Amino acid sequence: MIKKEIYNYIYTNILTTNVEFDEDTDLFKYGVIDSMGVMELVAYLEEKYNLNLDAKQMTADNFRTVNSIVCLI
Repeated sequence: MIKKEIYNYIYTNILTTNVEFDEDTDLFKYGVIDSMGVMELVAYLEEKYNLNLDAKQMTADNFRTVNSIVCLI
């Protein structure tokens, strides 16, 4: 369920191109998300899942795919 929520949030609020992606797509490589999109996503994740992500967690690898984001949570 979390995976679907994150996918839908990215698709609805962050995606600015007509790129098809799934939970294993490299979001940076295919232009699904950029640094501003990551910041927006972090704000969403912190609010939605009551998280407080620290600097160590703010790596590209943690936000590379929907699956890696789910693992981060």
